[in-house]
Amino acid sequence: MSDVSSQLRKAIAMIEGAMVDLELDDPPWWHSALGEVGVREQPGADHHPRVLEYLATCHRDNGGNIGNWAAQRDETPWCSAFVNWVLLRQELPVTRSAAALSWRNWGRETEPRKGAIAVLTRNGGGHVAFLDRLSGGQAYLLGGNQSNAVNVKPYPVARVLTYRWPLAA
Repeated sequence: MSDVSSQLRKAIAMIEGAMVDLELDDPPWWHSALGEVGVREQPGADHHPRVLEYLATCHRDNGGNIGNWAAQRDETPWCSAFVNWVLLRQELPVTRSAAALSWRNWGRETEPRKGAIAVLTRNGGGHVAFLDRLSGGQAYLLGGNQSNAVNVKPYPVARVLTYRWPLAA
């Protein structure tokens, strides 16, 4: 009996140690987005197949607002397509729009927190990505089409219009 108790205590200690390494507060879509870091547009006539997957979420055939020409080019603005793709992997509602500002009234407004969808202004339109953290007046965003790649990049907090959270989460 004491042998079983000893083994059980060791197993519990191992599980507790492993749980320290997990970030239990991360939203379920965070790790899907993080796993895409490094995906980058391909120069010239070639197009990154993963970026085309993101864009397919916004294709008219899937209820979106872009056609074949835009969905077949990784030069098409794809920040919103990336957010759609990530959330669809978690079976969450999406906008299916390639327009970043389509997220402005999506879901519910939330306080800035990791994984929140940040909708930003920019000249000529908007930008949308997932909030990683706030620091020194900057919103560090995990997003697509940030310098033509998926990465974490700082943006002035003053450019953030809203932070959004899925209704279902």
